[in-house]
Amino acid sequence: MTISTNAELQTAVASWLHRADLTSQIPDFITLAEAKLNRKLRLRAQETTATGTVSATVALPTSFIGMRSLTVSAGGKSYPLTYVTPELIESETGQPTAYSIVGENIVFQNSSTGYTYTIVYYVPFAALSAGVNWLITNAPDVYLYSTLLEAAPYLNDDKKTALWGAMLTNAVDLLIKQDHGDRFGSGLAVSVC
Repeated sequence: MTISTNAELQTAVASWLHRADLTSQIPDFITLAEAKLNRKLRLRAQETTATGTVSATVALPTSFIGMRSLTVSAGGKSYPLTYVTPELIESETGQPTAYSIVGENIVFQNSSTGYTYTIVYYVPFAALSAGVNWLITNAPDVYLYSTLLEAAPYLNDDKKTALWGAMLTNAVDLLIKQDHGDRFGSGLAVSVC
């Protein structure tokens, strides 16, 4: 059975649950699964960038769910900023030295003009109901097990909750391991004699 679209996922979930009577509930299970996956996963496929001019406070980009990095540039040089808690931010002028997130804003420690920033941040996967996304294409098992896990409490099936939870944990662990391998290399070295 192929699972590459919203309709195919709904069919697979009904089949795995052996329940043809849940067609109106399955989209809700998918929505709940997506919400949890978007809170948990931080993969390369979720990364995007935004740039702008440094000021004391800058609005977070739309769909921001987590920061990967923030760098500042001036005079042809770039350097990373470190995160500090909001109470450590001091409003002074000069070279930006750190940042914090307060509400829906980035607050810079020091904010002189002439500096630009680049944010690498995470965005959620698009809802499968809106069309095919990276996650269903590359990890249909994660979608299937997370949706089944959301269905189990609705069905009062504690045994299946444990089963789907274990299968989801394994699938997510493999996905994250693959992502880390792609991002940081496999650690294998090739030697030519």
